[in-house]
Amino acid sequence: MDKSPVKFIRAGAFGLVLVFFFLPFVVVSCPNTDKAVSVTGIQLSTGTVIRGATFGPNVENRRIPLHWQALAALLCAVAGIVVSFLPKKPSFFACLIAGAGGILFMILLRTRIAAEGAEWVNQGFRLTYASGFWTTITLFCIAVVVTLVFNPYIKWKFPAPRKRTTRRRR
Repeated sequence: MDKSPVKFIRAGAFGLVLVFFFLPFVVVSCPNTDKAVSVTGIQLSTGTVIRGATFGPNVENRRIPLHWQALAALLCAVAGIVVSFLPKKPSFFACLIAGAGGILFMILLRTRIAAEGAEWVNQGFRLTYASGFWTTITLFCIAVVVTLVFNPYIKWKFPAPRKRTTRRRR
C-alpha cells in the first residue's frame, strides 16, 4: 500500500470538514433582544426547529427543513475520506470530484440560505454566516488544490533556461 503523505493530507482536510459541520454555519439573531441562535451544518443537513421563546414570548417556533445541499456536501466529505486511501488513479479522480462537489454544494447551500433568509430579514431578524461555513468551503478548496498539485498524472515540467550563445562579429 502506498503510504504517501498526500493521502493523509487529503483525508485530513476532508476529516476537518466533518468536524466543522458540527460548528455554527448560520447565526440567526434578533437585534431588538440581542439574542442569537446558531444553526450547525449537521442541523442544516438533517433539519431542526428554532425555538421562538429564545427571541421573546410572542415569537413562534420556526422549522428549518432539511437542506439537501448541506447533506450532499457532508456526503462529499465522507466520500473524500474513504476514497483518499484508494490506489493512485481512482483516488486522484474521486478526491477531485468529492472536493469540487463539496465546493459546489456549499455555494448552492449559501444561495438557498440567502433566498430563505430574505423572509427572516423582512421580519426583523439578522442572518449571518458563521466561521464553520467559511472554513468548510476553505477546507474543500484545500483538498482540491492538494489533489491537483500533488498528483501523479500532471507532470509539472519547467523548461531549463537555454544557454545563450552569442556570435562575435568580425
